[in-house]
Amino acid sequence: MASQIGTLAKDRSPSITERDWCARVQELQESTKRFLPKLLATVLFLGAAGSAQVAPYAGAGIGANGLGFQSPYYNADVGIDWGSLHPVFFEAEAGADTANPNGLDNGVTMRAEGIAMVRVTQHWRLGGGFHFTHLFTSKYNEHSTWPTLGAMFERDWFRLNAQYLIPTGTDYTLNGPLFDMRMHMIKRLYFRERVGIYSYRNPDEASPAHHVNAVADFGVLYVFGGEPAGPPASADCTINPGEVMVGEPVSASALGRNFNPKHTLRYDWSSTGGKITGKDNTGKIDTNGVAGGRYTAGVRISDPQMKQGGEASCMAVFSVKEPPKNPPALSCSASPSTVQTGAPSTISCTCTSPDNAPVTVGGWTASGGSVSGSGSTAALDTSGASAGPITVTATCSDTRGLSTQATAQVGVEILPPPPSEFAGLEARLALYSIYFPTDQPGIAKPEGGLLASQQQTLISVAEDFNKYLQTKPGAHLTLEGHADRRGSAEYNQALSERRVERTKRFLIEHGVPAANLETKAFGEQENMDEAQVKDAVERNPQLTPEQRQKVLHNMKAILLASNRRVDITLSTTGQRSAREFPFKAPDSSTLIEREGRNQPDR
Repeated sequence: MASQIGTLAKDRSPSITERDWCARVQELQESTKRFLPKLLATVLFLGAAGSAQVAPYAGAGIGANGLGFQSPYYNADVGIDWGSLHPVFFEAEAGADTANPNGLDNGVTMRAEGIAMVRVTQHWRLGGGFHFTHLFTSKYNEHSTWPTLGAMFERDWFRLNAQYLIPTGTDYTLNGPLFDMRMHMIKRLYFRERVGIYSYRNPDEASPAHHVNAVADFGVLYVFGGEPAGPPASADCTINPGEVMVGEPVSASALGRNFNPKHTLRYDWSSTGGKITGKDNTGKIDTNGVAGGRYTAGVRISDPQMKQGGEASCMAVFSVKEPPKNPPALSCSASPSTVQTGAPSTISCTCTSPDNAPVTVGGWTASGGSVSGSGSTAALDTSGASAGPITVTATCSDTRGLSTQATAQVGVEILPPPPSEFAGLEARLALYSIYFPTDQPGIAKPEGGLLASQQQTLISVAEDFNKYLQTKPGAHLTLEGHADRRGSAEYNQALSERRVERTKRFLIEHGVPAANLETKAFGEQENMDEAQVKDAVERNPQLTPEQRQKVLHNMKAILLASNRRVDITLSTTGQRSAREFPFKAPDSSTLIEREGRNQPDR
């Protein structure tokens, strides 16, 4: 086959005479006689001295040239393979073909080739090498060398090697594929077939054009060695399932071929991803902690009882997919969504993970006011905030570091100042304390104790406060009960509680909502002392100087009466009622009277 390639090399030498040609043919014959025995001896020596990975061979065949395969020729080859079971494979071959007699005198083509192939999968190798021919005919004496690239498929008894001749820039620019197929027949005999298809351009033509030629030959190869040749050991790997999520197991299995069934085989498992645990011809792969991607699992099967050749390898691919990484979904709302300045609003957020990862809500911020939150709920304080929207932002994060933000808006309104009548109501509500006679109301009659003047005061308070609630519905009154120092602490505490409850019931009866009233009872704990009472008398605008002097002469009774009271405080202003005793009231003498029901002494 290579002789036909050689005929396409350009003749750069002048024509030679018949005498020169005869001498050259004789010289070639002598060289061939010396060269082929030496080459064959070298191949046999390497085969005997090497391991089972060295396989020398020799063969012969017949071929034909041309697209119609009309021109026959003969060939003979010797060669050697290294490492057929190893990841790297080498082959060197030399041979001779009879030159194509069509248009040429009979001659001989000497050729040689070498390749190196690397295993990339269980049955495929990739590599390349060189191809050399030297053509001796009556018309041509030319040699050419081509680099090659190709692939090899091998399985059991069969091997196909395809090499592509790469143009070297000569005038002919010859290129094309070479196919070399070998198939085992019996013992050490192999059937061999080679096919080549070439494209070239002849510059010597008047109008150079591209041409296509083809050659093919077939023959028999004999492989030398100490033992009869058989099919090489091989293995197939399978993986199930081929695609898993991170953390899911993968199972691998291997099937060895052409091993001695009476021998126990050794299986060495390996994997490029995850931890593999092998037992005989099966392996389990743990993918926990493995990043997403494609990985390979493989096994080396060996027969420890065989010194040479008893091993094979295979691998299979599996894919690991990482769980989806979707960020959390977060939504927030405000209640109420519109408030008056100073009023609070509650922000509630709902966060979920589409991937069911644990989530937490935090990172609360606000564009106005102040916000404080715990978990998925936060409180917005709008004190001092300007009118307009306040944006509250929360962040939801999951355990994988993914986060999402969401916002809620709260509208802040600032109401105009209340009319002057309401300002007056605030002043009046902050002025009036309610006073009780000694030891009133009693235990047996808790609904009593309010004299007419004090009832009238409470009616005015109720009317004004109900009007005030129309503008400030969140306002409330705080009622604080007191008792004078006579009696035990327990008795006075209970008496002050009855007074605030009597006051509260009266206000409710006159339309004040119970939700807007608060009560506190102090007993005698916060009594006014003599100096405070005297100061209150001095500043009382209802008394004339003469009346004030008369009151001060009766200080002991006035001191006790001043502490039998209920103070009123307005929540919106924080002002406490002025403690002015109603000296001008028609029933003031009853309020000042020191005697009442016998009280238990201390």
